[in-house]
Amino acid sequence: MIQRIQSVFLLMASLCLGGLYLLPIGGSKLPLEATAFSDSLLNIYDYTLLQIAVPVGIVAFLISIFLFKNRKAQTIVTILGSVAIGLIMGFVSMKIYLSLDLLSGDNAFLWKPGMSLPVVSLIFAILASRAIKKDDNLVRSMDRLR
Repeated sequence: MIQRIQSVFLLMASLCLGGLYLLPIGGSKLPLEATAFSDSLLNIYDYTLLQIAVPVGIVAFLISIFLFKNRKAQTIVTILGSVAIGLIMGFVSMKIYLSLDLLSGDNAFLWKPGMSLPVVSLIFAILASRAIKKDDNLVRSMDRLR
């Protein structure tokens, strides 16, 4: 049902990903023309891949909330959202790593609050997957009793 704990976890995961639209991921003290930090901020608007992966994750988690009758499909859609989060985290890490030589001295990389949102969203997705599995095990045990 919709009032299950995995629905709350999935909603929190989608809200955390939605927070990436509001909060920057990182930045530097001075603008750098050779990197994504040309406006001295790294956010999802800088790259097309992030503009695609974030809504895919949000929509996957929101769809997964309403798949409560089909737990196998709910698990698959939750894993799809988790893969989107992994893609976001990997891409951002790669861009930061490739920009580290330019981000030294006065242009040091600054961690912004948006950097933690994909991690928190992934934690909520994992908790939701565990709750879905626990719910599936409960239903299977009740079927054995019949």
